[in-house]
Amino acid sequence: MDNELELMTIKEVMVVLKVRESKVRKMILNKEIKYLKIGSLIRFRKSDIQDYLIENLILPSLKTERIYE
Repeated sequence: MDNELELMTIKEVMVVLKVRESKVRKMILNKEIKYLKIGSLIRFRKSDIQDYLIENLILPSLKTERIYE
């Protein structure tokens, strides 16, 4: 198991999520995304960003056929 903690900056998260810095900061303020505060620095665990993407994945709904009797 790899115990190395991969940290990301706000700019790196912006690139991954393809959003503006203001959106990432809003997500932080609204506690929509996990982050670490190291002194005055904000960092994100890469695994938390990946989890965020998985948790917010919207799957297509399955169309079901109605059976009329």
